[in-house]
Amino acid sequence: MADLDLGSVLELNFGDELSATELDGVILGKLLAVIACLALFGRGGGGRKLGKKWGPQAYELLKLLVSGPGKRLWGKTKPVLPAWATPAAAFKWMRSQCAHFLAHGTVFPGISTGRRRKISKADVQKCLDVVEARAESRKPFHDLDEIANHPTVARVLATPPPGGGKPPSTDTLWRNMHEADPHFKKKLLIEHRRALTQEQMDARHHMSCRWEVLGVKHNAPGVRLVSVPGYDDGKVPLPPCPTKNKEDYDKMWLSARALRHLYADMKSVEIDSTDEYCWTAGKFHPSSLMQPDIRKNDHRNKGKIVFYSAVSPLVGAVYIKFVTGTKGKGYTPEHEYMVKTKRKQQQKRDAADGEGPDAAAEGDEGGRGAAGGGEGGGED
Repeated sequence: MADLDLGSVLELNFGDELSATELDGVILGKLLAVIACLALFGRGGGGRKLGKKWGPQAYELLKLLVSGPGKRLWGKTKPVLPAWATPAAAFKWMRSQCAHFLAHGTVFPGISTGRRRKISKADVQKCLDVVEARAESRKPFHDLDEIANHPTVARVLATPPPGGGKPPSTDTLWRNMHEADPHFKKKLLIEHRRALTQEQMDARHHMSCRWEVLGVKHNAPGVRLVSVPGYDDGKVPLPPCPTKNKEDYDKMWLSARALRHLYADMKSVEIDSTDEYCWTAGKFHPSSLMQPDIRKNDHRNKGKIVFYSAVSPLVGAVYIKFVTGTKGKGYTPEHEYMVKTKRKQQQKRDAADGEGPDAAAEGDEGGRGAAGGGEGGGED
């Protein structure tokens, strides 16, 4: 036994079992047990019927492979073996490992099938297709309850598993859908915006091209001159691809005229807007969808912020001013400017509240004073 030629043992055909230099200790222990068994009995018929009388020899060979001359072959990985009470128990374990190797060609444990799925992969894909189709039709699902009530999904949830038992729960379905499709998420933003006419879109398109012509250096590195359909005043320069250094990137292609200017714009933010996130799945997962503006007739719209801001390409934001139109609970504007139509509407509301013509006239006088810029009413 001491004169065992380890080289001849390693010449046995183990495929890729011995190619890994960082084998796990437990897997290495199982592998050495197989080597010890096959070195004594070979891969023939005797290898599948390992007699108990060969147990002590196989056990001694395993100990020789783990320590002594075999230790230099396994590098830093230390084989891990079970704690056996007797050599007979050790050989029983070795025989099971060898039988597993002969049956499956590996000492790694097989993949456990586990309990059968309550929902088949085909049914999960049907549910995902329903969510994707609704998102593509611009009528996405708002919540999980709405998905569960869809006829196709409800049929899946009401079908018992093939092996019998209770139908699957909604949590089981959601988990299976997330595992099958990473894009099954509530991330599709529905934005309600006023629909633009074709004339408005053409005007914005033309103005955008005009600003590109004025603000981009035509001969800067990376700038491309392209012909834009609908813009007949020449080619439009397009900025280069963004770089990590934003400051150098802006100065690289912005014209001197663009760097000198301040850019002002008015922004209106709905505090209680109807924008919401909906569910999507599959290949249809844009960042947002535009829907017709419904906020004007929405009684939930209780607040609004209207402001003007000015931005410089060199120093960033330089000015912000909240203006008329800003409203909300607990907010009182410094000045309230009324146009003529709004004053008439206010007079009608005052008369309907029973404040009388004197109060209405007083309100009219105050409105004119505010419109003229005075702070104390009609008389400045």
